[in-house]
Amino acid sequence: MSVTETGNRIPHLEQNVDQTWLRTIYGIGRAAYTLFNVPDHDSSLYEDLAKVLAAQPQPVHSPIDTEVAAVYAQAAALTDFEKLPRVNTKKLLGHMGLVMQFSSYLPTLRPFGQTPFEYIDDLYDGIVEAGSDTPIGYSEQLAIALRQSEGDLPEAIWRLFLTSRQHGRWFDEGLICNMPDFDRTTKMERMHTFAQSVLACKPRDKFPTQDVAGDTYYTWTHALGTLMFNSLAKQNQVTKLGSVTMHNGTNLMHSFAHKYKPQRLPSDHTIAATYGNSIGDALVDLVSSRRSQP
Repeated sequence: MSVTETGNRIPHLEQNVDQTWLRTIYGIGRAAYTLFNVPDHDSSLYEDLAKVLAAQPQPVHSPIDTEVAAVYAQAAALTDFEKLPRVNTKKLLGHMGLVMQFSSYLPTLRPFGQTPFEYIDDLYDGIVEAGSDTPIGYSEQLAIALRQSEGDLPEAIWRLFLTSRQHGRWFDEGLICNMPDFDRTTKMERMHTFAQSVLACKPRDKFPTQDVAGDTYYTWTHALGTLMFNSLAKQNQVTKLGSVTMHNGTNLMHSFAHKYKPQRLPSDHTIAATYGNSIGDALVDLVSSRRSQP
């Protein structure tokens, strides 16, 4: 069953994925390889956007403890705890590859993350509407996603991850079903509007390149990885190793991959990763507490 079939709009983690182990392992290997050997691509969209946004500083998020508490409260109030699917090892590793690297470079892993454009567009509209006067933080973003996904926490985090990464870099068309063929001007407008609608992780006076959308997707990447590896997957040596890798992914990127292959848009995502790991840990604690209740 495919998410693109008429009438089938099931959460992506519950889709049946017709994918072999060989193609999955190949995709993960390619994800790791392309971190160090990035394929040629047109980076002018986000590089040109960064030049425009440099003159438009964004306010920053609340301190981590404050924001995490707000996220926890929204998740506790809006999550349907019956909607917490278990994820098998193949699907878990497929998602690990997708969060490691843009799906534009990973055709063999795309079946794991197929998502209708309408979901991405609805979340985009919800975030930019809510942030039209004052940029919104992670807790408000999550509240919008949870309402739109009818309380499905993993699906909400996935949509936040994919929506923010697409509007931060525009390299995930392969995951988004039936997405219109936007022209360059429309892409720039959507990316600019999204970046102006969410709060920054880095203060402008210390970081000339705030990269607001980039930090947003890094935060949701870490939150997604933490939730999947620690709450949705069977706990074993594979998931424990994967959890540690996901938790430290940004530090590993900055310490190794970016030294070998410098970023085209220099941006330190360490603060965003700290928000994401903290949010993920809080969500794991919430899920664990609800599962333990009689």
